[in-house]
Amino acid sequence: MNPVLKKSIPRFSESLTRRRRSAWLDVWAARGITMVAAGVGLATVLVFLFICVEAWPALVGQVSEGPTNTAIASGDLDRVPDESMQRFLGLSPSEFASKTREQLRLLAEVRAETLAEERGEEQGQGGAYVRPTDWQHLILPHAWKGYETPVYLWQPSGAGPRFNLIPLWWGTFKVTVIALVVGVPLAIAAALYVSQVATVRWRVWLKPVIELIAGVPTVVMGFLALGILAPVFQRVFGVPFLLNGMVAGLAVGVAIVPVIFSLAEDALSAVPRDWVRAALALGATPWEAVCRVVLPAAAPGITAAVLLGAAQALGETMIVMMVSGNAPTLDWSLWDPVRTVPVTLAIELGEAARGGPHYRVLFLMGFLLLVLSVVLQGLARGIRTRQARLRGEGMA
Repeated sequence: MNPVLKKSIPRFSESLTRRRRSAWLDVWAARGITMVAAGVGLATVLVFLFICVEAWPALVGQVSEGPTNTAIASGDLDRVPDESMQRFLGLSPSEFASKTREQLRLLAEVRAETLAEERGEEQGQGGAYVRPTDWQHLILPHAWKGYETPVYLWQPSGAGPRFNLIPLWWGTFKVTVIALVVGVPLAIAAALYVSQVATVRWRVWLKPVIELIAGVPTVVMGFLALGILAPVFQRVFGVPFLLNGMVAGLAVGVAIVPVIFSLAEDALSAVPRDWVRAALALGATPWEAVCRVVLPAAAPGITAAVLLGAAQALGETMIVMMVSGNAPTLDWSLWDPVRTVPVTLAIELGEAARGGPHYRVLFLMGFLLLVLSVVLQGLARGIRTRQARLRGEGMA
């Protein structure tokens, strides 16, 4: 046999073995990636279902207020069995036996008053019991005890809890709007400069630097806003509160710039350069070409970027917790302290008794926040998909 053929046979066999091994590894790698992706998807679904299950009683108005005793009037003392009276007063058999009827009557009156206060029972409107977890008390003002007019109150602790959600959502939307007013112009202006004006050399440097802001921990940005931005604003504008909604909105606005900038710059860069050249050839100035050709063509992508920035601003927690003042106020002033839904969840969820009214209402707020965030991100995804389909591109 030809020596050349003898040498080529083992080489061909080794190559075939390597190809089989590579194909086997590719198959198992694909299976592993599929299993990991399925696990992540399943975990996401389970988290969403857990939040839904925990929030469902508050969503349908069937929150259990836990084991409470029925108040026993002092006049009914002689008609109530001793065992029921003993449980109502929380006395041991020996303690109950050592009390006189008059002492038991006084203890029953005190216990009834304490129970009414703990459950938030108020006089008025026939002395009806007020359930703070009913939807009318979650979203509408109510004339609570000690207030002459209906008010919005978030006071989850103490006797007679109030769980009105409006002050928290008002603070959330106030901070989000301020952040968008600050962050959107900065991000779009930077995206326009990088994609339409800057040279290739500057573009290579500017885009990574701006996107690098997204990697800065939010606690660091909150610390900078607390130590630099808040004192400067108080010194310059003479605001009454060092920590307020304006400072929180400005800090969050800077934090969402990288997200909006990255997506907006991609949308602007995707506009064919031939369109700009055609506009310039027809006599348009560079600014007119940008305003009348590039921006309208990239509008869907920019809209998607703004929606994603809004979703991030809605869920921002650490920055707002550090510089917002954390007071559930309901007013139009930008310089007053505010409290947002994510901050409330972060602060109070660990202290709420599992299954109690406070716990259920917090999960209700988390569920509503999750739904709102998913809707915004779904809209952004749909806009980007439609834009890619119109251009005949694939969507990752």
